[in-house]
Amino acid sequence: MRITACPLRRPKTPKPSFEPKSRLGMQFIADTGFVAGFWDPNDRIREWVRGIAGRHPGPHLTCEPVLVEASYLVGPSRVARVFAEGDYLVDFQWQFERAEVLELLARYADREMDVADACLVLMAEANPNLKVLTIDRKDFSIYRTRRGKPIRCEYPPLE
Repeated sequence: MRITACPLRRPKTPKPSFEPKSRLGMQFIADTGFVAGFWDPNDRIREWVRGIAGRHPGPHLTCEPVLVEASYLVGPSRVARVFAEGDYLVDFQWQFERAEVLELLARYADREMDVADACLVLMAEANPNLKVLTIDRKDFSIYRTRRGKPIRCEYPPLE
Protein backbone atom coordinates (compact mmCIF):
# COMPACT_ATOMS: atom_id res chain seq x y z
CA MET A 1 0.00 0.00 0.00
CA ARG A 2 1.36 3.38 -0.98
CA ILE A 3 0.65 6.42 1.17
CA THR A 4 0.56 9.63 -0.80
CA ALA A 5 -0.40 12.07 1.93
CA CYS A 6 -0.90 11.99 5.63
CA PRO A 7 -3.89 14.07 6.76
CA LEU A 8 -2.26 14.74 10.14
CA ARG A 9 1.00 15.97 8.67
CA ARG A 10 1.37 19.71 8.41
CA PRO A 11 2.21 21.06 4.97
CA LYS A 12 5.82 22.05 4.47
CA THR A 13 6.59 25.58 5.50
CA PRO A 14 7.38 27.73 2.49
CA LYS A 15 10.93 28.94 2.13
CA PRO A 16 11.57 32.49 3.29
CA SER A 17 10.92 35.20 0.75
CA PHE A 18 14.52 36.39 0.97
CA GLU A 19 17.73 34.77 -0.06
CA PRO A 20 20.17 34.95 2.86
CA LYS A 21 23.25 36.94 1.97
CA SER A 22 26.67 35.52 2.57
CA ARG A 23 28.51 36.70 5.64
CA LEU A 24 30.60 38.86 3.34
CA GLY A 25 27.50 40.92 2.55
CA MET A 26 26.55 41.32 6.20
CA GLN A 27 27.21 44.60 7.95
CA PHE A 28 26.20 44.03 11.56
CA ILE A 29 25.70 41.55 14.38
CA ALA A 30 22.55 42.34 16.38
CA ASP A 31 22.31 42.22 20.17
CA THR A 32 19.06 42.00 22.14
CA GLY A 33 18.77 45.75 22.61
CA PHE A 34 18.86 46.31 18.87
CA VAL A 35 16.30 43.59 18.09
CA ALA A 36 13.93 44.75 20.84
CA GLY A 37 14.72 48.41 20.21
CA PHE A 38 12.03 48.84 17.55
CA TRP A 39 9.50 48.81 20.38
CA ASP A 40 11.61 50.49 23.08
CA PRO A 41 9.75 53.22 24.98
CA ASN A 42 12.96 55.30 24.99
CA ASP A 43 12.80 57.58 21.95
CA ARG A 44 16.59 57.80 21.64
CA ILE A 45 17.01 54.03 21.39
CA ARG A 46 13.98 53.52 19.15
CA GLU A 47 15.14 56.24 16.72
CA TRP A 48 18.71 54.84 16.68
CA VAL A 49 17.45 51.34 15.84
CA ARG A 50 15.00 52.51 13.19
CA GLY A 51 17.62 54.77 11.61
CA ILE A 52 20.10 51.92 11.22
CA ALA A 53 17.40 49.55 9.97
CA GLY A 54 16.36 52.12 7.39
CA ARG A 55 19.91 52.56 6.08
CA HIS A 56 20.94 48.89 6.49
CA PRO A 57 17.84 46.68 6.29
CA GLY A 58 19.75 43.46 6.86
CA PRO A 59 19.55 40.65 7.38
CA HIS A 60 21.78 41.11 10.39
CA LEU A 61 23.54 38.20 12.05
CA THR A 62 22.44 37.18 15.51
CA CYS A 63 22.14 34.13 17.75
CA GLU A 64 19.21 32.26 19.27
CA PRO A 65 19.80 33.51 22.84
CA VAL A 66 19.34 37.08 21.53
CA LEU A 67 16.02 36.11 19.95
CA VAL A 68 14.90 34.50 23.22
CA GLU A 69 15.85 37.58 25.27
CA ALA A 70 14.14 39.92 22.80
CA SER A 71 11.02 37.73 22.82
CA TYR A 72 10.89 38.01 26.60
CA LEU A 73 11.22 41.80 26.44
CA VAL A 74 8.83 42.68 23.60
CA GLY A 75 6.80 39.56 22.95
CA PRO A 76 7.39 36.43 20.90
CA SER A 77 5.07 37.35 18.02
CA ARG A 78 6.95 40.58 17.31
CA VAL A 79 10.35 38.89 17.29
CA ALA A 80 9.09 35.89 15.33
CA ARG A 81 7.67 38.24 12.70
CA VAL A 82 10.90 40.21 12.12
CA PHE A 83 12.87 36.96 12.07
CA ALA A 84 10.45 35.37 9.59
CA GLU A 85 10.59 38.49 7.41
CA GLY A 86 14.33 37.99 7.07
CA ASP A 87 15.60 40.87 9.20
CA TYR A 88 17.90 38.51 11.13
CA LEU A 89 19.93 35.45 10.29
CA VAL A 90 21.02 33.06 13.06
CA ASP A 91 24.72 32.38 12.58
CA PHE A 92 25.78 30.54 15.70
CA GLN A 93 25.90 26.82 16.39
CA TRP A 94 25.82 26.09 20.09
CA GLN A 95 26.86 22.46 19.70
CA PHE A 96 30.19 23.52 18.17
CA GLU A 97 30.82 26.57 20.38
CA ARG A 98 29.62 25.51 23.83
CA ALA A 99 33.11 25.10 25.31
CA GLU A 100 34.06 28.61 24.15
CA VAL A 101 30.81 30.03 25.56
CA LEU A 102 31.55 28.43 28.92
CA GLU A 103 35.10 29.79 28.80
CA LEU A 104 33.82 33.34 28.27
CA LEU A 105 31.19 32.99 30.99
CA ALA A 106 33.92 31.97 33.41
CA ARG A 107 36.25 34.79 32.29
CA TYR A 108 33.55 37.43 32.80
CA ALA A 109 31.85 35.88 35.83
CA ASP A 110 32.44 39.10 37.80
CA ARG A 111 30.34 40.97 35.18
CA GLU A 112 27.67 38.24 35.13
CA MET A 113 27.97 37.86 31.35
CA ASP A 114 24.92 36.13 29.90
CA VAL A 115 24.88 33.45 27.22
CA ALA A 116 23.69 35.86 24.53
CA ASP A 117 26.65 38.19 25.13
CA ALA A 118 29.09 35.26 25.07
CA CYS A 119 27.66 34.10 21.74
CA LEU A 120 27.92 37.64 20.33
CA VAL A 121 31.55 37.95 21.43
CA LEU A 122 32.34 34.71 19.60
CA MET A 123 30.41 35.88 16.53
CA ALA A 124 32.33 39.17 16.56
CA GLU A 125 35.58 37.22 16.82
CA ALA A 126 34.59 35.06 13.83
CA ASN A 127 33.44 38.13 11.84
CA PRO A 128 36.02 40.81 12.72
CA ASN A 129 34.80 43.25 10.07
CA LEU A 130 31.28 43.38 11.51
CA LYS A 131 30.17 45.70 14.30
CA VAL A 132 27.86 44.58 17.09
CA LEU A 133 24.74 46.74 17.35
CA THR A 134 24.08 47.00 21.09
CA ILE A 135 22.75 49.33 23.74
CA ASP A 136 24.99 47.58 26.31
CA ARG A 137 27.92 50.02 26.28
CA LYS A 138 28.90 49.16 29.88
CA ASP A 139 29.65 45.50 29.15
CA PHE A 140 30.68 45.54 25.50
CA SER A 141 33.30 48.22 26.18
CA ILE A 142 34.94 45.68 28.55
CA TYR A 143 34.51 42.46 26.58
CA ARG A 144 37.42 41.28 24.44
CA THR A 145 37.92 38.50 21.95
CA ARG A 146 39.84 35.49 23.18
CA ARG A 147 42.92 37.13 21.64
CA GLY A 148 42.37 40.29 23.69
CA LYS A 149 41.01 42.54 20.93
CA PRO A 150 38.12 44.92 21.70
CA ILE A 151 34.73 44.13 20.21
CA ARG A 152 33.77 46.58 17.45
CA CYS A 153 30.41 48.04 18.41
CA GLU A 154 27.93 50.68 17.42
CA TYR A 155 25.92 52.19 20.27
CA PRO A 156 23.00 54.63 20.42
CA PRO A 157 24.06 58.23 21.00
CA LEU A 158 24.62 59.23 24.60
CA GLU A 159 21.86 61.26 26.19
